[in-house]
Amino acid sequence: MSSETTTGLSKVEVIKIDQTRIGEAAVEYVPAEAEFRILVNNEVETSLHCAPHRVKSLVVGWLVGEGVIDREDDFVAIDTDLESFDIRVTISDDAAQRLATRVFTIPVGKLSEPEFPRRVSTELELTPEQVVELSGRFRKLFLGLRSSDRMCYLAAFAQNGEIQSYGEG
Repeated sequence: MSSETTTGLSKVEVIKIDQTRIGEAAVEYVPAEAEFRILVNNEVETSLHCAPHRVKSLVVGWLVGEGVIDREDDFVAIDTDLESFDIRVTISDDAAQRLATRVFTIPVGKLSEPEFPRRVSTELELTPEQVVELSGRFRKLFLGLRSSDRMCYLAAFAQNGEIQSYGEG
């Protein structure tokens, strides 16, 4: 792999125009983003677009933003492969549990096609009455917020491979 790629720069031909409006071809190095596949504990989670020299910071920021890691002990290791564009992250068992209980992940780019289905397993046991009661609580919480504090929420309860209830506001 060339040094241009590992530093996040691509060598391209540009036309430079000076003050006399005379154009001249030149070679410049410009920032270049790449699509990185993010694997967390060897499971594909998403893909991110960024320049390779900042990919670790972006991945850690994504994990924090997704609520997966919230303390230093949650993060175990990160390994970048700039040839295959894979970023392998190892997180603690507690963080992996938080990741598994998220509602969904939206991949972008080439990964937006369902080539990497997300495995969901749960031992959540709810009666239809409990689902209705929990949905009512979410609605009251949402409607009780001041309009400037409102945010979109999403809730789904799955059992035996079927979605029992879904709501957003």
